[in-house]
Amino acid sequence: MKIYEISKTDLYSLEPINEGPRQIFGRTGRSKAKGKAGITTQRFRCPTGPRKGRIVANPSTCNKPLNIKQSQKLKGTRQAKGSIQGARSSYTKKYSQASQRVKRSNLALKARRGKR
Repeated sequence: MKIYEISKTDLYSLEPINEGPRQIFGRTGRSKAKGKAGITTQRFRCPTGPRKGRIVANPSTCNKPLNIKQSQKLKGTRQAKGSIQGARSSYTKKYSQASQRVKRSNLALKARRGKR
């Protein structure tokens, strides 16, 4: 007996299931001690969990519990220095060579994957 005799769905017309975090490119932070300023590395975008949509270094980070104390402290820091950080990050994204490489790499990945 063949599988198509049992099933009413056309198995060859089904699209592949893409689950799990999507691989993208990211850059490392500036660390003069390690000497790795602006290196392009592999990152992952979380599809589910409390960090949905966030870019993380390890896929296992997506479902870890949140640190409440740390998040409350960061909220206060953002209120105090949010505008400064926004200007600084936009400058980095615009003029940093590492950020430009990451941007081009991710656009190429997106084009290769096609629209979903």
